[in-house]
Amino acid sequence: MGNMFRLANMLVKERISALSILKLVVCLLPFILTYTLPMAILVAVLTSIGRLSSDNEIIAMKANGINPYRIIMPPILAVAVILSLVSLPLNNTIAPNANFSSKRLFKEIGLLNPSALLEEKKLIKIFKGYTFYIDKIRNNILYNVVIHQLKPDSSVRTIYAKQGCFISKPRNKSLVLKLRNGSVEEFNPKNPNEYFKCSFKVYPIDFGSIAYDMIKLEKSYIEMTSNELKNKIIPKAFGTKTNANKLYVELYRKASLSFAFIPFILIGIPLSIRYRRSSKFAAMGIGMPVILLHYLLMISGSIIAQKGYMPPAQAMWLPNIIIGITGIYLIHKTSYSHR
Repeated sequence: MGNMFRLANMLVKERISALSILKLVVCLLPFILTYTLPMAILVAVLTSIGRLSSDNEIIAMKANGINPYRIIMPPILAVAVILSLVSLPLNNTIAPNANFSSKRLFKEIGLLNPSALLEEKKLIKIFKGYTFYIDKIRNNILYNVVIHQLKPDSSVRTIYAKQGCFISKPRNKSLVLKLRNGSVEEFNPKNPNEYFKCSFKVYPIDFGSIAYDMIKLEKSYIEMTSNELKNKIIPKAFGTKTNANKLYVELYRKASLSFAFIPFILIGIPLSIRYRRSSKFAAMGIGMPVILLHYLLMISGSIIAQKGYMPPAQAMWLPNIIIGITGIYLIHKTSYSHR
C-alpha cells in the first residue's frame, strides 16, 4: 500500500506516464506475492473449513464414523504442495529479478523527472554525494531548496536557493538542476576559521555523469536470484563470516517462504474446526496472529543467523517448523477431543 500511494502521487502530481507506473506495478507484484500467497491460503482454509464447521458438517462426519481429516487434508495438502512448487521459481528467480527491475525503473524515472523522486520537507538522497531538502514542489518547480554536497576532501558545501528546476536531456545524457536566487557556503576543512560564501542569481549543477552512472546498479542480496547467491557464496567462503551468513540467510529465506504453505495449512485446518468461524473477517482475526508470528520469527531468525548465533538454515526454517509442529499438535488434540 505504501508503494501504491507513492505511485499514485507520481501519476497525479508529477505527471509520470501511466505506462511507467504500470511497469512499476508489474515489477512490484511478484515480490509482494511471495508474502501474500501463503497468507491468502491460510485465510482461505480458515474461511472454507470454518464454514463446514459452523454448519455442523464436521460433527455430521464424526457422527457417521468418518474422520474429517482424512477427507479434508489430502486435497488441501496437494494444493499446498502445488503452490510450493509454483512459488519456488517465484521466490528464487522471478521476484528478485522483478524487484531489481523496479529499482532500475525508479532510477530511470528519476532521470526523466527527478522531482518525482523528491518529497517535500524531507531529507532525500537520490544522487551520490548530494542530500536534498525541498520546502515545496509545484509543477516540477522546487521552492526553498537546501542541498548538502559532500566533496572528495570530506568537506561539505551547502547550497541555498529560493527556486530550482531540473532540465533533463536523455539523448545527451544531460541532467542539470538550475537554481535561482541563492547562496553557496563552505568551510575550509584544513582551516575551520576560513569560511567561503557567495550569492548567485543562477547556479547550474550538472548531475549528468552521476545520474547516468546510477543506472548501472548493483544488486542487493534480496535482489539476487538463488543461483547468483550460490555463485557469490563460493568466493565469500574465504571472506568474513558475517557476509557469508547474509548470503546464506537470503538463500534459505527464499526456500522457506516457498514452502510456508504447508505449515499454514497444518495449523489453519485445526484452528478453523476448533473456532468454527465462517466469515472472512473472523478468518483474518484468527489468521493474523499466525501470520504475525511467522513474520516475527523470520525477522528474528534473520538477525540471529547474520550475527552467527544460529546456522542460517535452521534460523530461516524455524518459523515453518514451529508453526507446522503446532498445527500437528492441534490436529492431534482436535481429533482426540471428538472421539
